[in-house]
Amino acid sequence: MSTVGVIGGGMGGLAAALRLARLGHRVTLFEARSQLGGLAGNESHEGLVFDTGAYLLLDRPGLERAFAWLGLQLADEVDLVRVDDVCEIAGGSAPPLWFHADLKRTAEGLERAYPGSGAKYEALVQEIARIYERLSPLLYEPSPRAAAFRKPRAWPALPFLLKPLSAVLGSTGLPRRVIEAVAIWSHFVGQPVDEAPSPMAFTLMFLHVQGAFYARGGIGTVPLALARAAQKAGVELRLGTRVRKIRCEEGRVRGIELDSGESIALEAVVSNHGGVGTHELVAGASVDRSRRAVEGLKLQSPGGCAYLAMQGSNPGTYLRFHRPDSGPASVLVQPRAVDSTCGRSGTYPARLIAMLDHSEARSLGPEGQRAWFQARLAEPWWKEAGEARVLAIRTPSDWGRQFLLPQDAINPAMTAKFMRQGRLPHKSPDVRGLYLAGSATHPGQFVAFCAQSGVHAANRLHQEL
Repeated sequence: MSTVGVIGGGMGGLAAALRLARLGHRVTLFEARSQLGGLAGNESHEGLVFDTGAYLLLDRPGLERAFAWLGLQLADEVDLVRVDDVCEIAGGSAPPLWFHADLKRTAEGLERAYPGSGAKYEALVQEIARIYERLSPLLYEPSPRAAAFRKPRAWPALPFLLKPLSAVLGSTGLPRRVIEAVAIWSHFVGQPVDEAPSPMAFTLMFLHVQGAFYARGGIGTVPLALARAAQKAGVELRLGTRVRKIRCEEGRVRGIELDSGESIALEAVVSNHGGVGTHELVAGASVDRSRRAVEGLKLQSPGGCAYLAMQGSNPGTYLRFHRPDSGPASVLVQPRAVDSTCGRSGTYPARLIAMLDHSEARSLGPEGQRAWFQARLAEPWWKEAGEARVLAIRTPSDWGRQFLLPQDAINPAMTAKFMRQGRLPHKSPDVRGLYLAGSATHPGQFVAFCAQSGVHAANRLHQEL
């Protein structure tokens, strides 16, 4: 039995801690904040409960797989509600478009707006579903590149992975406006379609085939389910405890040091602090290869977020995207469209999220970011949903400071280049006994893939110890 420390109580850290405890290790999880879940957590403002960051579960099968690896049944732990009216996309000079879980209904709406596009859209979704079926086994592998050679069934679909999203959508014959709407998930994170990877198209398959889901009570109920199981399995959870240093000797992890000055001996560490930030904690060992792996990676900004107390009629779609003719998109997230029980006294929670390119956010600085987000708040489009009161806001620098995000980034951006060069390894190439969990090691759908990454990191650690 080994003594292991896990840094960070997000999805990846909690999954790693639970998996290691089930494998018989003595595990302590250190979380700098006073609550678990990280960017997949929940928070309260004036009695209203909000998702902190994540707002939609697209890859339910992936999350079910991760929970099964951890000895849990997702349906027993989290109440997931399928989102039928997923999003409205408006803005600019074009008419709004609607996307529903029902593929036929969505195609009929596109056909009315752009004759000839309905059948093409259905054909695109069906083709993407066929490609996903071939490639999906690779999603659950710790090293997809190596696994590809062992899975001949995936070979015919592998050329798809080398394409940017623009090549996939451009071959459909769909009108430009429909292509822009289909690519809204890429636009929303400030990613040009010609830089986004082809698997971003899998979003269509999730929406119409497997379903998009809202967790009743908020996405934060997912990591809390892992935390409950981790405690039952014997994991010690130390909240409000920030790790200052990963102490190494002779190229191997020996322990950690806390901000309080306490030093703790450990045989191994799993870091959920991200591939960008973990090497900054390492002391007593060279991490040159780790630094080279992350240098030049495009990083993704968390953007700005306003937590709103709203009043009004039925909001219609769960997500209302605003896509201007130029610049990144914004979205109004309205849980009441899915869960009529959320809120109190005629007031319900909603969030306005506006994206900002990471390099631009850094150049603006804290004051510039606040001015930029105040301008987004002043836009009239989202106020059509009803009267709203702003309870709290976060700019990129606020996210970075409050959630200890390295360089104020939530993760490396999921670009086509990053897809081709491969995710960061779960095992550190520089330091023995150091392992990584999180979106840098398993980029993709935020909640499901981060949970899987934690399991992969724990399995690798167990194999070697």
